[in-house]
Amino acid sequence: MLRSIGLKNKENSTGEKKSSVKSYFVKWKLFNEETFSSAKKENKPVLLFIHHSACYWSSLMMKDCFHDPSIIQILNDSFICIQIEKDEYPDIDFIGLTSCQIGSGSSGWPVTIFLTPDKNPFFSGTYFSKGDRGNIPGFFRLLKNILGMWTSEQTIVRENGLKFVEEIKKQNNIIQENNSNTQILNEDEFVQNLLEHIDLDQGGYQGNVKFPPIQRLKFLLSALERKKCSIDILIKIEDFVKKTLIKMSLGGLHDIVGGGYHRYSTDSCWMRPRFEKMLLDNAAFLELLSKALRVIEWNKKEHWLLERSKSGIVNWFNHYMLTEDNLLGASSISETDGMEGLYYLWSKQELEEALGIDSFKINELAGITDKGNFIDESTGERIGLNILSFNHLPDDFLGLNRILNGLNVARSFRISPARDDRCFISANSLSAIGLLSIGDISLAKWLIDHICKAWDKNGYIPHYIFRGNVQGSAYADGLAYFAKALFLLGDRLEHSDYLDRAQLVVYSLKKEFYSIEKGYVSLSPLKKEPFITPAIPFYDQHLSSVNSVVMEVFLLNNDREEVEKAFKKHKNKIIKHPHALSSLMNLAMEYDLC
Repeated sequence: MLRSIGLKNKENSTGEKKSSVKSYFVKWKLFNEETFSSAKKENKPVLLFIHHSACYWSSLMMKDCFHDPSIIQILNDSFICIQIEKDEYPDIDFIGLTSCQIGSGSSGWPVTIFLTPDKNPFFSGTYFSKGDRGNIPGFFRLLKNILGMWTSEQTIVRENGLKFVEEIKKQNNIIQENNSNTQILNEDEFVQNLLEHIDLDQGGYQGNVKFPPIQRLKFLLSALERKKCSIDILIKIEDFVKKTLIKMSLGGLHDIVGGGYHRYSTDSCWMRPRFEKMLLDNAAFLELLSKALRVIEWNKKEHWLLERSKSGIVNWFNHYMLTEDNLLGASSISETDGMEGLYYLWSKQELEEALGIDSFKINELAGITDKGNFIDESTGERIGLNILSFNHLPDDFLGLNRILNGLNVARSFRISPARDDRCFISANSLSAIGLLSIGDISLAKWLIDHICKAWDKNGYIPHYIFRGNVQGSAYADGLAYFAKALFLLGDRLEHSDYLDRAQLVVYSLKKEFYSIEKGYVSLSPLKKEPFITPAIPFYDQHLSSVNSVVMEVFLLNNDREEVEKAFKKHKNKIIKHPHALSSLMNLAMEYDLC
């Protein structure tokens, strides 16, 4: 059974957003000049809370903190409060994450920032519990401390805000480094840098929290295809890519029953994920799996696993993510019935009832026990539930395939996680790109055609569509992915209309978002007044950077000269930061730009 969600906060007649607690609620304001003018007039600090609709910790903080009467009172009396969803305002979210990284040394959602009325951050963090946890202050105590500083040391707070802004601008300033030397982009050295700090046992990179390194794996697969590295390096690449893909796909990170990959793993062996599934991530996984199956030779068991992973994502698209707008929703949230991951977990008895004698095979493969193999993160205790995280593949993988399909039928009677029905152009376009990479032209064309219909009807490309209504204009990421999808579909079908549309999108990208002088794009239009400083998505995260996608689109549009100019400006930066710029390096290698 499927539930869908949209935006949980609705504006009331005063331009505020309501978080209801009987008749008492946080008076959320909109992110606009009127709100900051009110903050100046009332001389109040501003709380900017950026949440993620699919994020468990965002949901938990909203429930615990913003429904607490004591917290509501101090917020309404002493602060101006703004709440936004990260995908609604990607440019603000980008700067918010930068602020959070500077202020707390880490970033992620939710983002909790306190600003002066002049929009200068002076304190930032992520999740806060309602009450104190040991030496870590709870949100109520934090609010009291912030208010105390604002009341008694406002001059110092404002000075610190100015310093904070300078640091944000410094980190977000893509300085054109001196490229007068004759350094070349050496793929062997670049790959060796990428292979530093890898986890030889579990794949991925060392750490207790692991994101799927999708972009780096794509680069390494391209390096395997080019065969320009030494034999020793090529062997290391293949071993690392195979290890990582197999471990991720066997682990709890992968929903091997119903299809799709969860957001990231909270342990080093891909077993315990954060259970939200993001459309953008899974679209990128399609491209990765398609390339891996083409470039590397796999044994029969491995090939079956990756093919099931690939077809599972498409199954998730078709049977779970398609909305009434004929496009794919943004994500599925992590919790059901108030518990994160419950939909994906099984008691030993449930497995026995669903599978009968076949449950013995699953018990052995996944370490299923009565006490459970899944540990509750907050208590560190086993809770009698198990996650299907396999330690190996059996020789009878076709038998396992039958068992997993049976579990999928059994799970279909559960209440499934809610789906975010907002259909973002960026994620749907990347989904079309992924589908084209595996040869599913029909669904890719379906998605692109419905985006084109919205474009034609409204006269512009929207940021997203939600239950028949378009919301905002597309940001640079949406335009870049959409243009790439149009080029690829047009080439595949030899259809000039898609190619003509792609050129129009590229024109908009160049005109509104691209700085010819500096050689990069901003997430929001360059003419728009930014929040602190323009959001420039130059570096890769676990996915390719938006700037690298734009450069690829320029190349597809035969704008090689423009791309060469940009690469001259940033070549030394690519050499210095291989882990963060592998997508640009890959373009340099593929198109001989170095």
